Amino acid sequence: MVTSSGFTNCPVTLSLIAGLIGTSIGASVLDIKHYIPIQPTPHLWPYLQLWRIGTYQMAYTNSSELLFAAALLYQMRVLERLWGSCRFISFVISIYGLTSISTVTVGLILKLITFGKYNYAPAGPTSLARSLLAVWSTEVPRLGGFKVLLDTDEAKIRNGQARMLDISDKWTTYVLVAQSAL
Repeated sequence: MVTSSGFTNCPVTLSLIAGLIGTSIGASVLDIKHYIPIQPTPHLWPYLQLWRIGTYQMAYTNSSELLFAAALLYQMRVLERLWGSCRFISFVISIYGLTSISTVTVGLILKLITFGKYNYAPAGPTSLARSLLAVWSTEVPRLGGFKVLLDTDEAKIRNGQARMLDISDKWTTYVLVAQSAL
């Protein structure tokens, strides 16, 4: 049996990761990182820099976010193999469009509700990575795992009544998400 490894049959994922790394490094080298995040005031109003709505998800402004997002997107290549490249790119494009509109809308609403304290949307396709993770957690089956014993009482352990924490084989991906969220 031949197993797939790396980016085999995953041209969309390869393009996403290469594009994300390329634009993030390019923005850093060209010293244009300050153009990437979006702020409702002054970017959208009064300056009307509407191009930021379509570009704020194209790059990260720091290397740690880029590292964790690239690693997470690499894990999501399984979805492309499962769905096929056409369905996967359709999902990516629809999520990109929806989050472009919803992030700006929610940002403007939060700016009004918080009287101007919330005025920043960070750069990068974090919403795309989280959306793919939500689908990945349901679509990709659990293959195994292990149990962590929580009780130290010998009687409960012998009777099989001890509390155990069941951890799936997907725990490394969830740790990666938690690290990127921090």
